[in-house]
Amino acid sequence: IAAKLGLQPIRELLRMGRPLAGIAAVPAPPGYRILPFEAADTDGVVAVNRVAFAHHPEQGRLTVDDFQALTRQPWFDAGGLLVAHHDDEVAGFHWTKRHDANLGEVYVLAVRPGHGGAGLGRALLAAGLAHLHTVGCEDVELYVEASEERVVALYAATGFRTLSVDTAYRQGDAP
Repeated sequence: IAAKLGLQPIRELLRMGRPLAGIAAVPAPPGYRILPFEAADTDGVVAVNRVAFAHHPEQGRLTVDDFQALTRQPWFDAGGLLVAHHDDEVAGFHWTKRHDANLGEVYVLAVRPGHGGAGLGRALLAAGLAHLHTVGCEDVELYVEASEERVVALYAATGFRTLSVDTAYRQGDAP
C-alpha cells in the first residue's frame, strides 16, 4: 500500500522483549563500577545521554531539567538507574522502568563513546535486567531503532526477540 501511495520507509522502531527468568548479572569490565544512581551522577548521565544519542531525533535532546522532571515521575526508581563509573567519569548507564508488577522496560541504555568494546554495555544491560527480575518483573521490553544494527545485535544475543515493528514513511519526493 505504501509503495502504491509513493511512500518511502524512513525509520523503523523495533519493540523487542524477553522473559527475565534465568537472568544473571555480568561483572563490570575491569576498571568500571556499576552502582545505583545518586544525585551527583545527574550531569554525567545527561552528558553520556547527549553524546551517545547525538544522532537520535528525540533522545539526544535530554537536558538536566528534563532528566530531573523524569526522576520525579511516580515510576522512577533510583535503584533501577544503574550508572557505570570509570575513575571519576560516568561512562554509561542503564535506566530501567517498571510498567506494572510483571513488565519492566530497558528505558535507556547508553555508553559514552570511547568506553565501548570492553563489554560495558552488556554488563549494564545484564545489571538492569537482574534488577527488574529482583523487583518482581517477569518480562522486559524495549524500543530500539532498527538502523542501530550493533545495538539490535546486542539485544538479540541476550535473548530479546522482535515483538513488533513500527515504520515511519514519507512521500518519495519529499526531503
